Amino acid sequence: MRTSIFHTSGKQSRSIHSQLSFDMVREQVKTLSPQQLRQLRGDIDNKLERENNVVITDEEAQLISSLFS
Repeated sequence: MRTSIFHTSGKQSRSIHSQLSFDMVREQVKTLSPQQLRQLRGDIDNKLERENNVVITDEEAQLISSLFS
């Protein structure tokens, strides 16, 4: 039976894979032109902006408003 000296759990393996993928992307970014970098920055800004938008229901807004009246 063959065993590996590098045993990682599934979660650790995904984390390592994710970090390696991230490192590869960072290396690829270094090869982009200024125009491509600006476009990428716009894409990243848009994604971050969407994730930061907090949406509440009308009922929640009314409840919050009632706390201050």
